[in-house]
Amino acid sequence: MAFLDDRMTDDLAAGDWPDRLRDRLGLGHYRPTTVKPQIPVLAVRYRVEDVVKRAKKLLAAFPLAVPTVLDGDLCEWFFPSPAGLPYGRTLQLDGDADCRRKVAEVLSLRVPYKPDHIEAIGFIREAGAKAFDDPSAARREHLECLRRDPQGRKDFGTL
Repeated sequence: MAFLDDRMTDDLAAGDWPDRLRDRLGLGHYRPTTVKPQIPVLAVRYRVEDVVKRAKKLLAAFPLAVPTVLDGDLCEWFFPSPAGLPYGRTLQLDGDADCRRKVAEVLSLRVPYKPDHIEAIGFIREAGAKAFDDPSAARREHLECLRRDPQGRKDFGTL
């Protein structure tokens, strides 16, 4: 889950929004192939307030959490955060050399979707992001951006 900002609103308004958001959110495991040339996706929007209300109802202590290696299969697009940060940062599959496209990433307690949560329905059709050609370079670029971020930490990528 990511917090919606003006840049993502612009991406969502574009005709190729599924590809753009996949790249912006670092979801490189959603990559079309000759066997599966398009991947159906659904963009949903809900308020953090809805997540907090759901957490109270379920007596859940943490409605939002930082993604960890335990939350999914490991892949080259996942970039763990140092302990103590309130959010992760998605790896920009289309590059972010000037460090202006970082997106905060959190995990959300599941909210039962309602029809009015649906923002758009589409298909991921392209596999042309720069990171697909050189995942190691994309990871290095992302790490340097995280280390330079004034709100980030200089110890990203260290033990």
